[in-house]
Amino acid sequence: MSFFSVFSGKFSQDKWIIPAAAFFLLIFPALTLNAEEASPFYIDRHIRFWGMDFDFCQVLDTGLIQDKETIIRYSAGSSIRQLGYYRDENDSYSADSNLDYDYTRLNTNWGVSIEQGLLWYTGGEKNLLSLHLKYRGIREWNFNLPGQDSLLFDSVRSDSDGILYNTFIISLLLDNVLLNRESGLKKGFSAELSAEAGPAWFLNDITGNSDFRKYFAGVKSFIPFYEGEDSSGFMKAVYLAGAAGIDYAKGGDIPLPARQTFGIMSPESGAGGMVRGFESRRFDSMTKVINNIELRFVMQQIKNTSGRKLLRPGFLVFHDYCFFDRLDGYESSGGESGSGEISSAGFGIFSEVLFTGNFVMYAGFPITGERIDRDAMSLFLTYGLHF
Repeated sequence: MSFFSVFSGKFSQDKWIIPAAAFFLLIFPALTLNAEEASPFYIDRHIRFWGMDFDFCQVLDTGLIQDKETIIRYSAGSSIRQLGYYRDENDSYSADSNLDYDYTRLNTNWGVSIEQGLLWYTGGEKNLLSLHLKYRGIREWNFNLPGQDSLLFDSVRSDSDGILYNTFIISLLLDNVLLNRESGLKKGFSAELSAEAGPAWFLNDITGNSDFRKYFAGVKSFIPFYEGEDSSGFMKAVYLAGAAGIDYAKGGDIPLPARQTFGIMSPESGAGGMVRGFESRRFDSMTKVINNIELRFVMQQIKNTSGRKLLRPGFLVFHDYCFFDRLDGYESSGGESGSGEISSAGFGIFSEVLFTGNFVMYAGFPITGERIDRDAMSLFLTYGLHF
């Protein structure tokens, strides 16, 4: 059995004490403040372990399309975490358990975007269908901390020490998902169709080299089974959650952050990571097809003596699947080169804290494929439900 976290890899490392204290003393209290969504200016906060992203949003008084909402977003964020580079010095896939794949990455990102509503969702008071145009910049530094000796730094990659790159993004989003904050029930569906381009001429050869294109299509659906209608009862909501998508990248210089992630507008860990129980960022192929299914159970809220909502616990069971292709150096058990599949199942225990989001403990069991350490089960802690 392995035990790790998405933010450090080990809970016992003293080097995380100072940033942890700074996070909870300086940043976490700000998360409990309620944004005024009705205001023409508001802030969206996206917490990450050892990091935070902010969207500073301005709703234009006069939209570009009559009676449709136009939003300008200025984005900035940063985080630090331990990741894995599961390839050898020639950038070919490796699964040798005697080698060290872990390294530490410091990420900063910034951007500006415009969201133009095309259809309005009256029931959710938001854009139902919207077009997004975005510029995104990313600067990352890679480090070998004590106890690490990653293969990344011996590789032929131009971004082994880090990278600076800039991209253009165009995305069409459909979203009618609704969350009942009292019961915790989520229902509805959403879809994303996105393209990202990071050409070499766009100042993408200053630190490391980037010249790539990436495409993504994905859907999410939330189907309600049960919702408690009064304050009594332990179980408040039960619903089925599903997500599926395809991620495709091509180009002469695809940076690690693009190759190792899944999605464009809100990129997540790639095949390893989205299929829980496997090492994060592993199986970083150029093509990924991923499906996640969860059955979620939401419990009664826990309040203090004054009635303030503190926690909302719950648990879930899941099944994850991925087919990947164009993974250099990978040989499947069936003899196929560059393509394969992995899957897992497991359960999770979560709790929403002060309406800032959910802390989740997962237990994942690989079904198809296996971990490098050959463990049959892994436990890991993360922030936020899988999707």
